[in-house]
Amino acid sequence: MSNDSTDQTIQGGIWTLKQEYDIDNIINTHELLSDYMTALIEVAAADGVLSEAERRWVIGLACAIGSPKTVIDELQTYQPKGMTGVLKTFHAESGHSNGIHRQLSLIYDGFRAAGADGELHPKEVEAINELAKALQVNEAKVKQLYELYKENQQNRLNRLKIIFPNGGNNAIAEVEKLY
Repeated sequence: MSNDSTDQTIQGGIWTLKQEYDIDNIINTHELLSDYMTALIEVAAADGVLSEAERRWVIGLACAIGSPKTVIDELQTYQPKGMTGVLKTFHAESGHSNGIHRQLSLIYDGFRAAGADGELHPKEVEAINELAKALQVNEAKVKQLYELYKENQQNRLNRLKIIFPNGGNNAIAEVEKLY
């Protein structure tokens, strides 16, 4: 692998897509990436507030899956417009492939984006549930995704407490003193 940052971005994107979604190839269609990431911003802002941490989480995910700079730039300044576009693109009857294949990942990643500021507020959960209902996503599946989100958050905290009992930043600071 070369030192080219584009190659590194692609390789990182391939790894992340496989690790997180069991997808084997990079997604490089601007519109597909933009639709999904802006939908995540809309979901995170569905309670009426888009925190900087929520925006950073969506941008971080976009970077991690190898999104092109044009998508990242769009997300930096994107202002939530409401759920109309999300419903149009992700509704099961829209005929759009996102409505067939990506609703559940949108709901799950929506929980993750909305909780990126450290707390998944009840208004955010309610907004995600309302979105799922409007998209005609099975209520039991949404509940299952919410429980999975909570379990994964708790497992992450448990893992970090074991690996870095004094915090990850402290561990890195101590290691860096040796270099």
